[in-house]
Amino acid sequence: MYRRWSIKTKLIVLVSIPLFGFFLFGGIVIYEDVNTFLGANKTAKQTQLAIHASQLIHELQKERGMTAGFLGSRGEKFVKALPNQRELSNQNINALQAYHEGFPANRLEAELLQNSFEKIQLIEETREKIDRLDIVIPEAVTTYSGIIRSLFNLVGQISRSNQDSSIANMINSYLKLMEAKEQAGLERAALSNMFAQGSFEDNGFHRWATLVATEGLFLKQFQDSALQTHAGSLETKLESEAIEKFLEIRQIVGENHFAYDNDPEEWFQAASYRIDVLKTVENEIATELLQRALNVEKYSLTLLMGIVVLFTALLLCIGIFLSRFLKNTVTTLTSVKDALHGFTQGEFDQRVEIMSQDELGNMAHQLNQYADHLQANVLENLDSIAQGDLTQEIRLSSVEDMLGMTLQKMLKQLNATVGQIAVAASELSLSAKNLLRTSEEISEGATTQAASIEEIAASIQNLADGTQQNAKNAQQADTLVKTSKEQVQQGNQSMQSLLGAMSEIQNSSQKISHIIKTIDEIAFQTNLLAINAAVEAARAGDAGKGFSVVAEEVRNLAANSARAAKETTEMIESSMSKVEEGIQIAHQTASALESMVGSIVQVTELINEISQASNDQALGITQINQGLEQINQVTQTNASHATANASFSEKIASQADGLHNQISRFKTKTSPSKKTNDSNALVVRDTKLTPYHSF
Repeated sequence: MYRRWSIKTKLIVLVSIPLFGFFLFGGIVIYEDVNTFLGANKTAKQTQLAIHASQLIHELQKERGMTAGFLGSRGEKFVKALPNQRELSNQNINALQAYHEGFPANRLEAELLQNSFEKIQLIEETREKIDRLDIVIPEAVTTYSGIIRSLFNLVGQISRSNQDSSIANMINSYLKLMEAKEQAGLERAALSNMFAQGSFEDNGFHRWATLVATEGLFLKQFQDSALQTHAGSLETKLESEAIEKFLEIRQIVGENHFAYDNDPEEWFQAASYRIDVLKTVENEIATELLQRALNVEKYSLTLLMGIVVLFTALLLCIGIFLSRFLKNTVTTLTSVKDALHGFTQGEFDQRVEIMSQDELGNMAHQLNQYADHLQANVLENLDSIAQGDLTQEIRLSSVEDMLGMTLQKMLKQLNATVGQIAVAASELSLSAKNLLRTSEEISEGATTQAASIEEIAASIQNLADGTQQNAKNAQQADTLVKTSKEQVQQGNQSMQSLLGAMSEIQNSSQKISHIIKTIDEIAFQTNLLAINAAVEAARAGDAGKGFSVVAEEVRNLAANSARAAKETTEMIESSMSKVEEGIQIAHQTASALESMVGSIVQVTELINEISQASNDQALGITQINQGLEQINQVTQTNASHATANASFSEKIASQADGLHNQISRFKTKTSPSKKTNDSNALVVRDTKLTPYHSF
């Protein structure tokens, strides 16, 4: 099926394969970059969500510590600070809820957020109980800690699901610092309650020691996983003089295993200051974490846009290149096809449009050069040859120019052929003129011969009439001899008359013999003319074939005439012999007539024989007359054929002149000689026909 595709379709299919690969590769790269950007974008949003959660945790931790001091002092401490802290916590709750609405959370994150908000909804009820002092400290602390722990779980899930390892590690260290801060917040709440009550509750010291140990563990984990700058910053801040009060109180509590009289608000402020230091480092990490996440998002977006722009630019360049390539290739190939089609139709004016300098353009250039060579050399030379100029010189474009060599060979053969035809045309024209002259003479001779034969026929007809009359006279003589013997003398006289008649018959027979010889000579001359005509027809070649057939027929008729004349001669010689015998008998009869009175019967028998001989002679003359009639018909036919041959010869001469004129328009390198050799001229024997005159 692909064999019937056009070259344009094949090129498009051929180009489509690498284009498809390019599109596929570009699509994969863009798809991966899009995923990277989406991941970076989600990382930035997760980081912001973690920061919002961290802010809320920090405020809830402070509210939890104040609540513990408020409940431990039975509403005497933190009376003014607690409502303000609740307002800060509500602001962070609203900020987290507002950010949650546009956050693309996965299933686990959505569940953790939902769990956190469900617990946050219970905080108002707990606050009312706290205001009424209708709740114990552990229950209140547990409510706040539950909310804080759900938010910790959310931040932990964000750390685990983050695709950027560096950001995930930072979130993990951030989470460890938050956990340490959570333990510090619980410690603040526990000691605030203890200082407010004046002593630890049951197992309170153990719980406090656990909180301190857990906080130290989380700080150690933070130091191990955090960046050096963050770890150094925390270490520097924790060594400040403001932290000494906090460490002094913690040391006293730890050494004495019991509380001492201390203002809960003083402790709360010292603990809060330390927690604020942790929060400051936490904020530094959060700021850098957010900035790094935003940088990753920005880098991913920049990379994505760069790849899209690069891919688009490459695609545009490839598209422009392929478009121009396909257009130039298809245009060149179409132009080559049209030019070759024009060449097959004999049109050599069309040229191929050269669209490039590659192999295809070189092919188009070579094709144009070939067309120029054909038009400038071959076609112009052929046009000159068509005009009759055979003196052109065919120039070869190379030693392998088969067309030029073929044209040289053709021109050479044309020169030789046209030269030979010119010589033959000259000879044919001369021969045709000689043949015309000979045909005219044959026609005149045949006409004269026909007139002579008509005269001979009339004479023989008279002879036939006389012979028949002799036969009648012989019969009358026989009747007279039988009826009257007395009239012998008269019969003798009649016999003398008979002798005279017999002499005339003999003379007539001799004349007929002379006439037959004349006919024989006419037939002989006709035969010679027919032979000469056949020879000239043979020289004329194909143009003289028809005339050769006519000459053969004339020769056959002449032979038949000679044969008929010979037969007539034999019969006349026989008749003359019999006439001579009759004369002898008549002389004998005349000399013995006087003495043969008694032999009248014998005379009667002789007269009967004479009568029979006369009848035979009349019959022979009739046959001669019929032969002459046939000769007359043949002669008339010969005359007609001779006239037709003369007309044909005239046409042949005219056509020979036309052929000579046509050939003479050709210019050859070696023109034929215009001189005609006299030895090639047709020699016509001048044959004179002597007409026959009547007796």
